[in-house]
Amino acid sequence: AVRGATLGDRMAKLYTMNTLRPLSVVPPPEELSEDSPFHVTVCLIIVDRLHHEDAWRRWLASGGPHCSASLVIHAKHPERASPWARPFTLARSRMPEWNSKEVILAMLDTLREAMRGDCRRCIFATESCVPLYDLATVCNRLREHDASWFDAWPAEEATRWEQTDQFGQVSSFFPPRAVFKALPGWVLLT
Repeated sequence: AVRGATLGDRMAKLYTMNTLRPLSVVPPPEELSEDSPFHVTVCLIIVDRLHHEDAWRRWLASGGPHCSASLVIHAKHPERASPWARPFTLARSRMPEWNSKEVILAMLDTLREAMRGDCRRCIFATESCVPLYDLATVCNRLREHDASWFDAWPAEEATRWEQTDQFGQVSSFFPPRAVFKALPGWVLLT
């Protein structure tokens, strides 16, 4: 686990690439009360359209007086995004192929954009993800737990294909013991 007082501190420790700007600082969890504004940013990685767009629209509107959310979308083909999704979509595309290192770079691009706002929690998701709980419920649950949630595994637990085609793709960017595979929909950062 990466230790740090804030999400910004923890993320700054995680990323050592020279191309990243310092991440903004988020107040520590102890400063949050039930009446504090709580903003969740969902970083979506999609090919060209956001499946279940109506569900995402309803979810964004389902917060409460102290709970809000926004989307940051990286699309392989941003020009194909719907008129509704376009304002949330980054202009630049990394043109990622399935499980390529460009997917990681796209995730970092969305995270960088999320950190420019008032993000308290950042959730990574893909175009096939669907919100199951309303936003107010999600905010309440996330306030209760000051933890990042990962379902990830290191290279030594990976298949040969993962070791070669996935972990190998990023080995020149990150030290091997710092690289874990986590599918984007299985990551929540605090």
